[in-house]
Amino acid sequence: MPMTASSVYSATKAAIRSWTISLRHQLKKTNIKVVEINPPAVDTRMNANNPDVKGMKLMTPTTFAEIAVKNLKRGKVEILVGVAKPFKSLSRMFPGMAFKMVNKA
Repeated sequence: MPMTASSVYSATKAAIRSWTISLRHQLKKTNIKVVEINPPAVDTRMNANNPDVKGMKLMTPTTFAEIAVKNLKRGKVEILVGVAKPFKSLSRMFPGMAFKMVNKA
């Protein structure tokens, strides 16, 4: 779901997702696994002064890494962590509502 305050960031995330899905399909008959990991807002330097995440509960990097690694070990190729998981469904069923939630400012 695009964030209007971060349009270039949102566009590059969408491009990487599309590319990942295409690569996964192209390489499905090989030994190469293409994995997509979609994190929630994580407490990193990138988000330290980010007004887009102000007021959000940020996941710790350690928690994010533990969840991602656990899912990698399970063989998952699409890993949605934290709020990214329910938000994917919400954005598909109610795109207008999801867009408003992400761009409430």
